[in-house]
Order: sequence, then C-alpha cells, then structure tokens
Amino acid sequence: MPARHRAADVAASVSVGGLLAVAAVAGRHLWFFSDDWNILARYHDGHLLEPFNGHLSLVPAGIYDVLFHTVGLGSYWPYRVVGFVGIALLGALTYRYALPRVGPWPAVAAATAIVWGSGGVTNVMFPFLVNFSLPIALLVAIWLLFDRESVRCDVGASL
Repeated sequence: MPARHRAADVAASVSVGGLLAVAAVAGRHLWFFSDDWNILARYHDGHLLEPFNGHLSLVPAGIYDVLFHTVGLGSYWPYRVVGFVGIALLGALTYRYALPRVGPWPAVAAATAIVWGSGGVTNVMFPFLVNFSLPIALLVAIWLLFDRESVRCDVGASL
C-alpha cells in the first residue's frame, strides 16, 4: 500500500471507529427495541423466509435467531455487536471501493458520510437495523469482486 494512503487509512479507521465508540457509550443503557421484539417473537422458531415489513430479512433475522438460541436475552450487548460489525463492514468496504476511484481523501469522506449519516447512527443503536448496513456492505463487496475479473471472484460475487 502506498505510504500516501496511510494517513487516509488512519482517518477512515478513526471515523468508523469513532462512531462505534460514541454509539457504544451513548447506547450502553439501551435494551431491546420494537423491531427487535418483533423479530424475536416472530422468527425464534424458524420461518426465516417470511417477509418482515414487506421485505426478506433472512440474514438479520437468522443472526438474531442464532443469538437468541446461543446467548439468550440476558444482555443486549451481543446483539449490539452485530450492529457494530455491520456498520464497520459497510464503512470499511465503502472506503476500499472508493479509494482507487476517487482517491484517499474523498474515499474517507464517502465512508464518513455513510457511517455518520442517520442510517449509520441508528444501526449501531438498534442492531436489527443491520438489515440496512449489511445488504449495502455486501453489495459493495460484490462490486469489489466483479472488479477482479476472475472466475473465482465472479462465482464469489454471485454467491
């Protein structure tokens, strides 16, 4: 990696990490929110292909199902970590995708705008809203894979 990108890499990391730190502190007293309860009540016994609010939420509902069955409801933190991971992945992939296209500092601005926008802030406060950040992050990952022009990457993007 070129040395000229190191400062931008640090800035992007600080921006995404800063949001996660602020959200961790600001939301430390939060408990399960309305969408959380709907998902826990509706999908705890399967039925992951049923739409939620009119759209498929297989991945976030599946993650909640796994957490429900492994860590239970004693702490909201494992669920919040899901939101943290989703938004961190979105910020990192956005930065990675934008870097060769617009340069280091506009890429930092793009990642910052996405994670610090209202959608990003809400996602880390109420983790089921990872149904916003995770699909967009995976879309960016698909774009990155398609850029590589290999059969293996094309198969990975298709999956």
